[in-house]
Amino acid sequence: MLKFKRPQKPKGFEKNVKEKRKEVEENVKSGEKPNFDALWKNYKEDLAKSQHTKCGYCETRIATDNGDVEHYAPKSQISEFKNVNPKTWGEEKKFLNNVKNRQLAVKCDSGYWWLAYEWNNYLLACSLCNRTWKRTLFPILEKRTDIPNKKDKETKLLLNPFDNIKPEQHFCYEPTGIIKAKEKMVGDKSVKSIYGFETIRTCGLDRNVLTINRKEKATLAFFKIKMISRESDKEKQLEYFRDIYNAGNEKYEYAGMVRIIFQQKTGIKWLELKELMNKNVIK
Repeated sequence: MLKFKRPQKPKGFEKNVKEKRKEVEENVKSGEKPNFDALWKNYKEDLAKSQHTKCGYCETRIATDNGDVEHYAPKSQISEFKNVNPKTWGEEKKFLNNVKNRQLAVKCDSGYWWLAYEWNNYLLACSLCNRTWKRTLFPILEKRTDIPNKKDKETKLLLNPFDNIKPEQHFCYEPTGIIKAKEKMVGDKSVKSIYGFETIRTCGLDRNVLTINRKEKATLAFFKIKMISRESDKEKQLEYFRDIYNAGNEKYEYAGMVRIIFQQKTGIKWLELKELMNKNVIK
C-alpha cells in the first residue's frame, strides 16, 4: 500500500450531492431503507488521477473501464467474518479471480449512511479488492454491538491510503512477493500489526494472483538492496540506490511495496533516499 494525497473536493460536488444527501437522511429518520444513487461515479477520474490509476488497496493498475469509486466505510450494510478459523476467510480459486470459502455474516443492515455522499469517504479500488474481497467488511477494534452511529468513537483497522499512515509499520514482504502483517517486539513478545493484519484479510492482499504479480519487483528490490551493502564503489552503489528509487516511483505498480522493503531492510527513510537522489551523492 502507498500513501496518496487526497485530491481537492471537486468544484460543484456539494451542490450535486446536496439533495440526495438530504433525502437519505430523511429516509433514515422515517425508518425507511435509503435509496442510494451512485452520484460518486462522476468523480472516478478525479480519484484515478490522484492515485495514478492504481487501486488504493493493492496498487494494481486499473483499466479505464474497470475499478470502482469505493466507499471506505460501507454505506448500507456491514459484515463480519463468521469465525476466527483462517480456512473460512477465503482463498482464490486456482486460475481464476473468484474467491471460495469466504464465510461472512451480515452484522447489520444499516451502514455509515451519512458518509455515502462525503468526499473523504471515497477512494478508487479495483473490482477484486472492492467487490470480491472487501464487500461490506469494515473492521474496527471495538466489538460491534449495534448499527453505526455518528457519535460512535471507533478505532478503524482498515488502512486508508488517503489517511496519514506509515505502511512500513504495518506490512512486510518476502522476495517471493508474499505480504504479511509486520511484527514488532512488545516486551518479550512479537506482536503483529492489527492494522496490517485486518487490511490484508479484508481486501485479500495475500491472494495468489497479487503475490505472483508482485514477485518480480520484490525479488529485484531485495537483490538491489543486497548489492548496495556489498558494493564498495560509490558510483555503482549510487546506481543501485537510483534503481530502487525509480522502482518506488508512485506512478508505478507496487511502488509502496518497494518503499516498504527498502525502508525496512536499510533503515533509511524514503524521504532521505529522495534527498540523496536530488543531491546525486551517496556518502
